[in-house]
Amino acid sequence: MKLIAIAGGSGSGKTTLSRLIVKESPEDCLLISLDNYYVNEQEQIIKNGFCNFDHSLSMNKEMLLKNIEELNGCGETTIPQYCFKKRDRIGYLKVKKTSIIIVEGLYSIEFLKDIVATKIFIDVDSDVLLARRIKRDLVDRGRSLDGILDQYLTYVKPAYDNYIINQKQLADLSTKNNSQDPGSLLSELKEMRLVC
Repeated sequence: MKLIAIAGGSGSGKTTLSRLIVKESPEDCLLISLDNYYVNEQEQIIKNGFCNFDHSLSMNKEMLLKNIEELNGCGETTIPQYCFKKRDRIGYLKVKKTSIIIVEGLYSIEFLKDIVATKIFIDVDSDVLLARRIKRDLVDRGRSLDGILDQYLTYVKPAYDNYIINQKQLADLSTKNNSQDPGSLLSELKEMRLVC
């Protein structure tokens, strides 16, 4: 079982790149998104004393590591499913081991740094990240522009500057993704033989 961690800021293209890799060989790949490991606002306050969905403590890292261990061991596990509109977990999904497991998310390199074989960091200029985030959150998550900007300035940008960018130093590859062509990222990874 080969593990690939894909990290980067919100709007960097982690999910898009991960889906492109899976599309190349769907029977061989399992995609796990860290987004599914979020705990809701009340749980965060009880556990951490604060709520911040851009902080690593907003996710259940222990459950992720247990799921990876179960996939590697018995070959199957049950991963949580999170809904951004409800801002809560909505159930679980049983998955089976594949030859390649991709874990994508804000902190995927940090969470899996001791067990991951391939670590990829997607680097994007902050103005591009903000533009992508606005578009995504307006269209896909039903949020207001004021809410998106407030969250970005209060939580997203500080988390990126203080924590997320540090994963770049741990990456096997750090690649720039300011373009609107995610296929070029996939080509780069193939050339370096980091993916099939």
